[in-house]
Amino acid sequence: MKKKMLGLVLMLLVLIIGGCGGGDWQADIEPLTHYTGQAVPLKLHIQEGGKGLSGLTIEAELEMKHMDHGSVAVHFSDQGEGVYEGLGELPMSGDWIAVVTATDGKRNKELIIPFAIKE
Repeated sequence: MKKKMLGLVLMLLVLIIGGCGGGDWQADIEPLTHYTGQAVPLKLHIQEGGKGLSGLTIEAELEMKHMDHGSVAVHFSDQGEGVYEGLGELPMSGDWIAVVTATDGKRNKELIIPFAIKE
């Protein structure tokens, strides 16, 4: 229980800090497949001012929204035009939250992105 509370406090802190930075980056995660018991391919879209941002270094920690299954680290590779792809070894389908760390060499951003993996 303490672990969950600490995780929620940290996510809230990240949201507050992330909201203070200049230049808004918008992001969403699109699972490329349904849950199969194997690594799930994920597609991340990042934009600024409606244009895709390429050349970013992207890492993410994935956690279940309502259950504690620990976190899953995912490295995303740049596919161009603001699209990044990675593989996540998720233990089950359901509602997930990605804490994404993105940097362009000058700016560092942390983004909280909810997404769902369907059965």
